[in-house]
Amino acid sequence: MFEWISEVLDIVFYTCISCFEIFTIITLTLLRGR
Repeated sequence: MFEWISEVLDIVFYTCISCFEIFTIITLTLLRGR
């Protein structure tokens, strides 16, 4: 019953990491631009 929950958490976890990496890259780029 809880198997799909762990799968969803894994997907969300990796998605958050990807979003955080993209956000960090964008922030560094903006800071460098100034």
